[in-house]
Amino acid sequence: MLSMRSKVYSVGTVNNVFNRNKITMIDDDGIEWHRYDRLSLEYYIVEWRVIGLVQYHVTGELVEFADQVVDGEICYHLRCIETGDERYYSTYDDDIYMTRAVALVEIKERQDAEA
Repeated sequence: MLSMRSKVYSVGTVNNVFNRNKITMIDDDGIEWHRYDRLSLEYYIVEWRVIGLVQYHVTGELVEFADQVVDGEICYHLRCIETGDERYYSTYDDDIYMTRAVALVEIKERQDAEA
């Protein structure tokens, strides 16, 4: 369980598909080929800090939201350290990582999947 002021991490993505420059070359055999000056997607780590905890205590029947809210579930209110953006994170989300090392592994897996 996370506590107040804990740090967590997520992976951000920059889409460079329309910002790349195509570099065309001709090799010694006269074959023309090309490459780009950068990858189509770049990844970076976003650091978040826990600034609030919300714990649900369900009373009565929640017919409409029964599959979304679990009694006793904790939702974390996060603030981005760099930009100040805020978001919520629940234990059902899979895009938050508890350590920087795990986030780096996720970046590596995404890059390998593209190659």
